[in-house]
Amino acid sequence: MASSSSSHESSPELLDMTALLALEEEWKQVRTGEIIDGVIVSINSEGVLVNVGGKSEGLVPSTEMQSLTLEDFNSLSVGDRLSTYILRLENSEGQIELSVDRARQEEGWALLKRAESSGESVDAIVIASNRGGMVVQVKGVECFVPHSHLVGSKSNLAGSDAHSSGS
Repeated sequence: MASSSSSHESSPELLDMTALLALEEEWKQVRTGEIIDGVIVSINSEGVLVNVGGKSEGLVPSTEMQSLTLEDFNSLSVGDRLSTYILRLENSEGQIELSVDRARQEEGWALLKRAESSGESVDAIVIASNRGGMVVQVKGVECFVPHSHLVGSKSNLAGSDAHSSGS
């Protein structure tokens, strides 16, 4: 008769369960609408392939990276971390569909809300101006800023940087 005092650590069932628990800890259940950081696996003309945890890869189509400047896009490299928004859990090719634009917009809204409540200034890129103020972009969010809320020179031209108070 086999000894019943054998260590549980050598039990194949326990090892399998331990491995499963480790995988569960590593794998974060992703859901549509979440922002998730991933690691760039490849970059091509169709978009960027990103490992989002476990053994899942998602695609950021080039149409979902329009908020990146050419300089930002060209600086992306395999192995870089990239913040993305989950648009769809499965596209026609079975991949998670991701968006850099939407992730930046969500982060931009959060930044704008914090700035408004604290009264702090935020940096923005001027897109257009008129006699009442400027249309600016903050991390993918376009908004109108009246001249009275601009900090510094009011003569900024489209494409330049502007600073706006949170009030």
